[in-house]
Amino acid sequence: MNDKDSTDVYNIMIKIYERDDIPFLDTKGRVGNTGYIDYINVDELTHPIMKSYDIYNRRIIVMQFIIEDTIRIQTFFERYHNCEAVWSGAGRMGGVHIGGCNHFSLLDTFGGLTRHQAKLLLDVSLGNIVKIDADHYMEHKKFIGKHVMLYDKKKIDAVRKIQRYWDICRYNPMYRIARKFAIEGYNEYIKSF
Repeated sequence: MNDKDSTDVYNIMIKIYERDDIPFLDTKGRVGNTGYIDYINVDELTHPIMKSYDIYNRRIIVMQFIIEDTIRIQTFFERYHNCEAVWSGAGRMGGVHIGGCNHFSLLDTFGGLTRHQAKLLLDVSLGNIVKIDADHYMEHKKFIGKHVMLYDKKKIDAVRKIQRYWDICRYNPMYRIARKFAIEGYNEYIKSF
């Protein structure tokens, strides 16, 4: 089967676009300098995945990814206003600047998304962690073999907060749980003699 089969790609991308749990991004009728969807800024994104349409009524899906500690943001869209079957990816020239780092596109979509790439997007959009392989045609080959997932800043901030407070209560003897671990550790150490 041809990996660029536009019917398969279209069906997969529509599964993402038509989900009710993905919020709508108002693009306010803008158009980028190139006529493409290269005008969406990261500060407009209130969720890790959002959908919209442009002035030509082409569907748009914007996704934020994280691979290791690297954030990637990419916009996927119907390539032609009169042909829904071909989807491509767009990114900001030079990357999106967040917190001192440039964040470039995830996938190389030259010639349109492949079925394998669209399947990766569907899996990630559903909250799965996906292992990158060579058939995903990454912008950077160093990510092959790594794992990618949606980047949700709110969830990551919450996890970091929980980790910070866990470390405080785990190691500060002012807290009962820290004393419990210290006593258990001491008892285990004494047993060895």
